[in-house]
Amino acid sequence: MEIIEDAIKLTMDHTDRMCRMGSLALEGGPSIKIAQTEGEIVHRRYRASLRHYKAQGSQKSATPLLLVYAMVNKPYILDLLPGRSVIESLTGRGLDVYLLDWGKPIRSDADRGMEFHLNAVLDDVVDAVRDLSGRDRISLMGYCMGGTLSIIYAALHPEKIKNLITVASPFDCSGSEGLLFQWSREIPVHEVAETYGNCPGWLLASSFLCLDPLINAGKAESLYKGIRDNSFLELFFAMERWINDTVDLPGRMYTEYMQWCFQKNLLVEKAMKIGDRHVDLSAITVPYLNIIADQDTSVPPSSSEPIGSYLGSKDQKVLRCPVGHIGLAVSGKAHKKLWPEAGAWIADRS
Repeated sequence: MEIIEDAIKLTMDHTDRMCRMGSLALEGGPSIKIAQTEGEIVHRRYRASLRHYKAQGSQKSATPLLLVYAMVNKPYILDLLPGRSVIESLTGRGLDVYLLDWGKPIRSDADRGMEFHLNAVLDDVVDAVRDLSGRDRISLMGYCMGGTLSIIYAALHPEKIKNLITVASPFDCSGSEGLLFQWSREIPVHEVAETYGNCPGWLLASSFLCLDPLINAGKAESLYKGIRDNSFLELFFAMERWINDTVDLPGRMYTEYMQWCFQKNLLVEKAMKIGDRHVDLSAITVPYLNIIADQDTSVPPSSSEPIGSYLGSKDQKVLRCPVGHIGLAVSGKAHKKLWPEAGAWIADRS
């Protein structure tokens, strides 16, 4: 009798979950409001825009912080939902935060490469933050590709930077750990650029999907298990919205970044040049914070760990968190411990 009762309960539970999933499929999922931290666009340049988030609380830091995300995704992952927002956490520490959105390239942007995006776009945005804040130097934080670009920028313009922070940033790309790094060395990047002009966002997204072919099956299982949890559903669909909100990458930028960083490893080889200037990482002497995701399968920890040894900074710190690449931005673990520590480190030096 007990076995029959258990079977009935399991059947009813399964039926309820499947009905809820069917309703979600028909309705297209719940309406999720992302990027809720109050801010305003204060500057535009080319396709890029700069959004300002005012410091909160009674103790406010003097030095502004500029966040630079990867060009291959939208930056609102840093302000996804209340309680899972890097920007909310940092402004709550009294930091004046600015966020760079690289924007969506059009066909005519295909020939704009590393020099343009570093010395025209990023440098212009840094100067805008300096002008708006009235400060000569700013704190610069880069996430993923944005971290690699921030390192290069800080080496080219050290006089404008007061603190440097990188988050899950590819640096040493010579290792065999992680499929993405192995594939990147074989990708015919010139052919991609010649075929499409700008590298399509869907192509980049599908590359990440191929790292784990069963990821969608795992998502379906997670959705089945969490179907009755509204907070889970909110995060799940917010993440799905972000993942599918892809951005193209200017063809030349894609080609140069992939060749110089992943295929030739020029930063580690100390052989990178932007325009006619050599990128000398020892010129970076400001305080440096390296944030690493220990379970990162996109940017293995071994790629980010050596960064500090190439810089001239004496004040260095490494913070680690047992999460994946995007988990650093949205996971409960990261927001409970990592971002309060990172915010305190930056505030103490601001």
